[in-house]
Amino acid sequence: MKKALIYLDYNAAMPLRPSALKEMLEVLSLTGNPSSIHRFGHTLAMRIENARHKIATCLNSLPAEIIFTSGGTEANNLVLQSHYKNGYDILVSAVEHDSVLKSIENLEIIPVNSQGIICLENLETLLSNKTQPTLISVMLANNETGVIQPLNEIIAIAKRHKALVHTDAAQAVGRVPCNFKDLDVDFMTLSSLKVGGPAGVGALIAKEKLPLTPLLMGGGQERGKRAGTPNTAGICGFATAIIEASQEDWHPCQVLRDQLELSLQHLTPEAYIFGQKTSRLPNTMCISLPNNRSDKYVMMYDLEGIAISAGSACSSGKIKASHVLKAMKASEDYLNSAIRVSLGIQTTKEEIEAFCKIWQDMAMKFQSSPLTKNQNLHNSMIVRKETYVSADL
Repeated sequence: MKKALIYLDYNAAMPLRPSALKEMLEVLSLTGNPSSIHRFGHTLAMRIENARHKIATCLNSLPAEIIFTSGGTEANNLVLQSHYKNGYDILVSAVEHDSVLKSIENLEIIPVNSQGIICLENLETLLSNKTQPTLISVMLANNETGVIQPLNEIIAIAKRHKALVHTDAAQAVGRVPCNFKDLDVDFMTLSSLKVGGPAGVGALIAKEKLPLTPLLMGGGQERGKRAGTPNTAGICGFATAIIEASQEDWHPCQVLRDQLELSLQHLTPEAYIFGQKTSRLPNTMCISLPNNRSDKYVMMYDLEGIAISAGSACSSGKIKASHVLKAMKASEDYLNSAIRVSLGIQTTKEEIEAFCKIWQDMAMKFQSSPLTKNQNLHNSMIVRKETYVSADL
């Protein structure tokens, strides 16, 4: 009998929602270009505007504040590159997605503590020394650890220094409250893929009257902020998905995640869960069992029909130590062994039990291997104050 596959990589991509697929298929049956002035084009243009209004209502923004893009990466680059070109200094947290960290060369990094929370005193100091206008970019929730940043405190500091704030909310939307007006940020990034919509679609919400220099030049679509023929079907699927996502209850998922963590720490007390002592997304766990390679875990779970991740999916095929965990001051033993497990609304207790059974089997195999025995003997001869290096737990 064929083994059932288990998907535990929802932070990489949420499965496409049937409602979003249905909406997309309906739009794909239509003919025309939304920029055309005839009725075919007008029909598609109205579909886009209806989607814009739906997302605006869902996230409490103005429709005119929503700029559709090809995804979260483009949205992040749009806001950061635009402000850099306009003479702004750019401050970003050390745990941002690569689409922020690699968007421009001259970034200033705001450090985080061992739980992955931005160091507010460092932010205050950096802003106190600024003579140029400044943009701060801090993600609402981290894609690898699920750690949620204290945006209210960050914004209060930013306002004192008249700095603008951008937050990448790609992982947070639908899982924690993401009311644009209540968050009081100036810019917010969205990704369709993370809420069960199609890939290749995203958006930047930008407060009215804040200038943006477009990345792409051409036909002047999206009120001159993003040129190119819009992905009408994708945009409509995105709107349908984000509305459905905002109505879901993630508390049962958090209960399952917490039970999973308790089980794994009981089976392997030496395991460490990153960000466990602070607020996190309800579905995300980043765990490390020292002295074992994370890619080995991912491959062994895949052989058992379970999908997990060794970090950000955007780095797939490039196994390397996580910059997020480095910024959190993880020791080498834990850094190279970390895996991410991200649950979904559909995840069941039986699937979590299957994950734990494989974890237990693998832990026993690793402990009995000659390489691990030698490594453990070597480690036992080294006097350490802590197994996990942290500056401020």
